Parts: sequence; structure tokens; C-alpha cells
Amino acid sequence: MHQRSYLPYIVFLTGFLFLMILCLQAPVIAPMLGSGLVGKSLGLGHIVIPAIIFTLLTRIVLWLLLGFICHWMTQQVAACFQLKDKHHFNLALGLWLCGVVFVFMLNQVLFPRSLYTDLTATIIPNALAWLLMILSGAIACLAFIVALVQTMRCHGRQFIFMCILFVAFVGWYAYLNHAAPVQTSNRPNIFIIGLDSVRPDYVDYYDGKTNYTPSLDRFFAKASTFTQATTPLARTYPAWVSILTGEYPAHNGARYDLIDPSYVNRSHMLGKILKAHGYYRIYATDETRFSHIDQSYGFDQLITPSLTVNDFLIGNFNDSPIVNFMANTFLGRWLFPYNYANRGDNVRYKPATFLQQINFSMNHVSQQPIFMSIHFCLSHWPYVWANSKLGMFPPKTLKEGKALYTAGLKAVDQQFGEFITYLKTRGLLKNSIIVVISDHGETIGFPGSRVTLAKNYRPKNGKNHVKFAQYLKQYKLGPLDQSWGHGTDLLSFAQNKIIFGWQLHGFANNVTKKIATPVDLIDIKPTILDLIATQDPIHQQNKTIDGVSLEPLINGKKDTLSKRPFYFSSGFSPIIIDYKAPQLKYIVKIAMQKYRVVPSNGRLEMKSSLHQEVLDFKQMAILDGEWFLVKYPSKTKPVWVLFNTQSKLWTDNLDSRFALNSPIKRLQQKVNTFFKPEKPHRTEARS
Repeated sequence: MHQRSYLPYIVFLTGFLFLMILCLQAPVIAPMLGSGLVGKSLGLGHIVIPAIIFTLLTRIVLWLLLGFICHWMTQQVAACFQLKDKHHFNLALGLWLCGVVFVFMLNQVLFPRSLYTDLTATIIPNALAWLLMILSGAIACLAFIVALVQTMRCHGRQFIFMCILFVAFVGWYAYLNHAAPVQTSNRPNIFIIGLDSVRPDYVDYYDGKTNYTPSLDRFFAKASTFTQATTPLARTYPAWVSILTGEYPAHNGARYDLIDPSYVNRSHMLGKILKAHGYYRIYATDETRFSHIDQSYGFDQLITPSLTVNDFLIGNFNDSPIVNFMANTFLGRWLFPYNYANRGDNVRYKPATFLQQINFSMNHVSQQPIFMSIHFCLSHWPYVWANSKLGMFPPKTLKEGKALYTAGLKAVDQQFGEFITYLKTRGLLKNSIIVVISDHGETIGFPGSRVTLAKNYRPKNGKNHVKFAQYLKQYKLGPLDQSWGHGTDLLSFAQNKIIFGWQLHGFANNVTKKIATPVDLIDIKPTILDLIATQDPIHQQNKTIDGVSLEPLINGKKDTLSKRPFYFSSGFSPIIIDYKAPQLKYIVKIAMQKYRVVPSNGRLEMKSSLHQEVLDFKQMAILDGEWFLVKYPSKTKPVWVLFNTQSKLWTDNLDSRFALNSPIKRLQQKVNTFFKPEKPHRTEARS
């Protein structure tokens, strides 16, 4: 008996639903489009439009596929039970509604930060959402099984052929995920593992008062752990370039995020040196929006989200129930490349997806020793991800901000532990060097997060520190003893203090203890080269090399490192960065003013015309023994702040007795000499 087709009705309903979803997203997307961000101002048309078209077409196809599946199930179920034609429409509509309810309830349960969860959760509590998801899913599954049986009964050969194709696909996928044999080289594998924004005082092994990071605690308990480690610039990109070069940002050129890479000297990166010794070099991270490290930094393989401006645009504004579910699947890697394993897309990001991507990407690495730099960003602001607990985002109080931060720490710690387990399972740790660091710390705004407490000011008459307080107010850097974020203030020590530990496997010596010697991220490169006995002729000739080898300390030898000063600088200027979280329209405005898109590769970078402005308004500091001196830039006269790390006393009055009893002149001279006035210059040709 001929059955009437209700496919046009289902397609119409699905198309209408798709348009409704786009309309709900319009208030979010409109500020981006209406501002001219996707226009002549940044020249994005040829880069963004193809990606937008591909994304929209993919979303349309997925929704239509849902409609076609509902139509197929209707036809087969009706034929199986020999339903009368008048019941077909009700069956088609019912199955379509079951599919839609299942998708939306699944979205509410799995993606609490989705725009559509905000919509459905206002009328459907989570408990009811679970019930509706289970019921609609059960009905859909039952109908699907009936449809399969009916199809097999009526179209046996075609059904068998489809089964063969499905089994072949599963076999191909299993092969891709099959781990290759581990390498057998005599050279050790090298893993530099970075955890974004992790503060040492929130790690139990360092502080002894928390229980946030059990995986890190286990690692450091069997490591050479440096308790006085710092980063020269508390931003991810400059910190990692300092790791790879062994140089301060003032010497390697990586002065701020999204800098024109031609300003950065990439000629003697650690990876490029290790290439000559047979290493296969991998760089992996789950967020790249402000850290554009690519193959030119000395790597063979990247495991990262897109480095283009599409990551900013499509990565954040591709919210749709069916996309949210698909984005973390095997197919999502190709269908939604700007959302898959992308920490920047915190609505959809799941920590396990990034680990799966690493597993998939490393399964067929050739039989070479591995050098891998990997950076986990789950503990970075906004401290939330797809299935994190809500109810306090955005945080309204400092207590809520701390709760969010610690939740991010716990999640990244678990992710770190699972990655270590993966390396062990693959046998990659038997002969290895593992360095675990944080690129920088974080401040959340608590009193005392800036060390300039009013009670510790010298001379103590209650009025003289007005100069510094006024400076902070002028540039919106918060109250005298409070700060937010990272890379924003050098007197917020928690921004520059980091975790830093080494484990050596397969080596004769590996001291397991806490080491109080002051060290910095710039020491990683020379230490690794010493441990594997590799000479770097470029560095032997390069007088700007800043790091020193920590090999003697790690191997339990006597501390013969000479006392040395450490230099620090801030990220963007205080004029550019507000200490409070900016609104979307503010971000768009800043983007229009400060950034450009490179036509050749679609990447966002700071306009070169602003390079000198950023350099001129950097905070600069020196730590020399117990004395810490910071130079705060100004359009008129810089403000100097002197701090003693032992007594906790400070002053902005360099004529005071406190300052005159310090080596203030020598410290000022060192700061001015090290951070000598710079002029824009490119160290390399544009790539």
C-alpha cells in the first residue's frame, strides 16, 4: 500500500525551528556585526564569510538530517504496524517532537551555559528536563529499533550493505585511535606541561592548607620542586616564548600578546635545537586566542584550535543545541573546527575532549624521541566550562570569584592527572624529562593582593603614599592593596609566582625535595640542554641569553648558582586594560582600535602603529635580593615604588630614609639599563 509522505511538513517544521534558533542568537551576534567588526575596519570578509557559510550549512544539514530520520522512522514504523494513513501525520509529528525535545533537554542537561538552556530552564527545572530527556530518548530509540527491523525485513540486501559500511567505519575509527608502539630511542622524551594561572599557594604541596590539586601534589612529592619560581611576564604567550628561548621578553621580542611575530626572534627556539638531535616536536594547547605559537617556533605538529580570527567569532557564537552535542564528538573535529576541544568556547568545552584529541593526534607519531610542550587552560578566566557548576557566574563577590577559580583548579588538576596516566600507559615516561609549570599566577581582588598595604608605608604619616594611590585611580588599577587578573600589576606578587617542578625518569639522579633557590621560566631551556648534554652554539655566541641551568640542583649537587637579579614587566598598558571584566561592546571597540587581521593567514594581531605605545606604558621591575623596585609609567613622570620582601615595608618617596637606606640608585640604574628605551624594530621577516 502506498504511503503518503509527510517529509515536506517535517522539513518545514525543522526549517522554522532553525530560523527561530538564529533569531534567538541575533542579540548576541548583532553587536559584532553591527559594529563593523566583520567588515572593512578589520578586513575580515574573505576570511570570515566562508567559515560562516560552512558553519551555517553544517547546522542546516544536521537539523534536516534530524527531520529525515524522523520521516524514515515514521514510514517504517507505520509499515510495521500497518497504521492507517490518517495516523501517519500524528506519528510523524510525535516522533519529530520527541527528537526536538530530546535535543533541547540534552542541551539543558549537558550545557548549562548555553543560551537555549537559559530559555528552557526558565520553564523546565533540571529534574523535569532529565525526565523528559529519558522519555523522549526512549521513545525515539524504540522507534529507531522498529524502523531498523522493518528496513531489514523489506530491504535486506541494502540493509546488510549499510551494516558493512558501518562496521568498516568503526574499524577505521578504531585503527586511527589505536596507539602506535612507543619509541625506543636512547634520548629521553621531554614534556613541558603548563597549567594556566595556577598559583603555588593554592597547591597543597606548596602551601599545605588546600585540597584542590591532588594530582599535582603527587607529582611534586616525587619531583625537584622550586618554591621561589617566577615568570618574567604574567601572560601566556610571552611566558612560553621565554621558556622556548631562555630569554626575557625584552630580549626575545615577545613583549605582549598578539604581537606582530616579525618582532619576535624565533631563530634559536628550543624545538629547533632539538630537531637536530632527532626529536619529533609537538605543541598542544586548548586555547590560542592570545597565544599564536605555530610551527615557526620550532614544532613539527600543532594540536590546537584555529589560530585565525574565526576562533574569536565562530568559536563563541555558534551556540545551537544540535551543535553543542556534536561539537565534542568524533565528527565535531571536522564539522565544527572552531568549537572542538577549544577552551575559549567555554559553553561547549569539555576537558575530556582535549585529551581525546591529544590521544588521537599522537597515536601514530613515528619512532622518535618526543619533545612536547602542552598547555592546559581550564584554570584560566572565566573558570567555567560546559559542565561546570553554575549559580555564581559571573561572580558578584570576591568569595564567588574564589570559588570559581578553585573549581577551575580542581578540574585542570584532574585533566593533568589523566594526561600523566596517558603518558604512563603509552610507556612514554620510562625515559623522560617532565617539567610542570604554570605560565603565571592570578589575583582575584582580595585585600592584600597588591603588597602595598597602607600600614606598611614609609614614612608612615598616612599622606605620602597619595601619589601611588592617585596613579592607581587614574589608570583604573583598583584600590591601593587590591588587584585583578594577571599581567596587570607587578606589585601583585601572586601574578608572577608560579609552580615549577622537575621529574627525571631513567636518570641516575633526581633529587626529590623542595628547593628555595630563586629561579625563573627562562631557566628551563638551558637546564634541558644540560640534562641531555646538548650544546647550543647559537647561545654560546649570543650574549642576551638570560637563563641558567638548574641541572646541578636537580641532580642534588651543591648550589653554586650566583645570586642574580630578576627582571619583570607587565602585559598591556594600564590605559588599555581595565581591571574589571569588560562588556562585549567594550571588547569590540578595543578590537576595532587596537588590532588588525593579517590578510595572508587570518590571524589577529596588534597594529604595528601601537607597538611603541605599548612598550612605553609597560610597568618594569627588578628583584635583587630582598629589594623589589617597580617603575610605573605615566604620560608625565613615572612613579617608582620600592618594596622590601622581608620587612614588607614600601614607599613611593625615594627621598625618604627608608629608600635612602636601600641600594635605590643602583636598582634604578639597572631597571633603566635593562629596559632601555626601545624603538620598533623587526627581528625577522614577516611570515
